Amino acid sequence: MTTPGEDERIGAPAWRMLGLGVLAQAAGTLVVSTPAYLIPLLHLQRGVPLAQVGLLVAAPTIGLVLTLVAWGALADRVGERWVIAGGLALAAVLTALAALAGGLVPVGVLLLLAGGATGSCNAASGRVVVGWFPKRRRGLAMGIRQMSQPLGVAVAALVVPPLAAAGGVALPLVVGAGATGALAVACAVGIADPPRPARHVLAGAANPYRRDRFLLRVHVVSLLLVVPQFTLSTFGLLWLIAGLRWSATAAGVVVAVAQFAGAGAASSSDR
Repeated sequence: MTTPGEDERIGAPAWRMLGLGVLAQAAGTLVVSTPAYLIPLLHLQRGVPLAQVGLLVAAPTIGLVLTLVAWGALADRVGERWVIAGGLALAAVLTALAALAGGLVPVGVLLLLAGGATGSCNAASGRVVVGWFPKRRRGLAMGIRQMSQPLGVAVAALVVPPLAAAGGVALPLVVGAGATGALAVACAVGIADPPRPARHVLAGAANPYRRDRFLLRVHVVSLLLVVPQFTLSTFGLLWLIAGLRWSATAAGVVVAVAQFAGAGAASSSDR
């Protein structure tokens, strides 16, 4: 029997998995990115020290990094569908609780946990795409999947500043909780785990990390590239508003346009 990964034809199910994977990770990125676009409200209007706001901004990303390996191991055991859907559902609950919490410390703790929950999408959505697309089209599929992160940041840049101006810290978090909750339901219904190789095939496969240090160098260089990217996307909005005296809406549009351009570059980089 031919599996989706062996057949060169791309059917509707593969595109559905890709679409849900992109939207799921974009929703998770929206939650992780939301605190960065609360900086103008918290620092400039409410006078919260930038160091404290920076900790709040970093909290969901720290949670995300700390849980990636665990989510990947869980996906090996139970499959990608329930890891993605369950992680998004957990993120929705935790983000909603953060919206109800009072004080930066409980909000930060809940966002730390919510960021960890969104790691389910990062760990499992790529495997769904790889499993459902034929080998010669996986570069295109993964390039499209890579659009999810800049898309999530772009949405945050557009919607969080005006939402924060209208409803404080809580309203943007409510929107993030709604987005992750809706995608949790959609992924539970629409995602199907790709066929897995037989256990004896996996047992005989060589570990590429033990063969040489090439993949390790790729990961280290990728990490170094991400640092300035996240620094600029996090504090660029604040610089435009505080340094150049732009409105929050105009600054958000500029950041969003940059992220949309990045999404386009990501989609074409693996073609």
